Amino acid sequence: AMYKPDLLIILSGFNEITSYYSPNMKSIPFFLMPLRYSKVGELLLRIFYIRHFKDTDINYKGDFFSQKTLPDFEKRWVYERYAKYFKILIKHCKKENIPLLVIVPDGNYLFPPTRNIYKGDITKKNRAVRLFKEVFYYTYFNKNLLLAEKRLLKIKEFCNFADLNYELGNNYNIKGDYEKALEYFRKAIDTDGYSLSPSSTLRNICRTLAVKNRLPVIDMHNIVTDDMKIP
Repeated sequence: AMYKPDLLIILSGFNEITSYYSPNMKSIPFFLMPLRYSKVGELLLRIFYIRHFKDTDINYKGDFFSQKTLPDFEKRWVYERYAKYFKILIKHCKKENIPLLVIVPDGNYLFPPTRNIYKGDITKKNRAVRLFKEVFYYTYFNKNLLLAEKRLLKIKEFCNFADLNYELGNNYNIKGDYEKALEYFRKAIDTDGYSLSPSSTLRNICRTLAVKNRLPVIDMHNIVTDDMKIP
C-alpha cells in the first residue's frame, strides 16, 4: 500500500461480543440439544431460538431472577468469533509491517448487573430473595453495612448470582476494602447474564493474544487504578 498507519491501536469493548438476547427467549427443546455439537446445528438453534425477538419484549417488566439463560455454546461461539477476528487483524499487521498496540479493556465496576442467573439450591431461591431485600434495606436505608454484609454472606452459603456479587463488592468498596471490592465486582460482571462490561474472558483473550504474538499491551485496569491510587 502507498500509505499505512504509523501505529494501529486495538481498543475494543463489550459491543464486539454483545448481541440482543430476548428476556423471553424460547427454550430449546431437549431433543434438539444434540444439534449444538455441530456448526450447522448451532446456527439453526441460534436463528430459531437464541436470536429470536418476541413482540412481548417491549412490555417485559422483568423478574429478579432471569428465567431464560444463555446457552454455553452461544457464549463460546461469541468469544471464539472475537478471538478469530483479533487474530486476523494481528496477521494483517504483521504482513504489512504495521506496529500494533493492544489495549486490554476494562469496564465501570460500579455499573450494576442487568440479569441475575440463580445458581444454587433451587429450594432456597425464595429465601435468597427475602434475604436480599433485607440487604437492600440495610445498605441503602438503614445504612448498617455490617448487617448487610452478614446477610450477603448468608446468601453466599447456598447460591450465587450477579447482584449478590455486586452488593458484596459495593459493601466492601464503601468500607474502603478495595481489594475485596474488586474481587466481587469482577465476579458480578462474570456472572451477569447480559453483562455490559468487558468480562474476564474477553480481557484474557486480549492479553493472551498480545503476549503470544509479542505485542506491546496496556491494561486499562492498571491505568485507572494507578491514577486513582487504589489497588
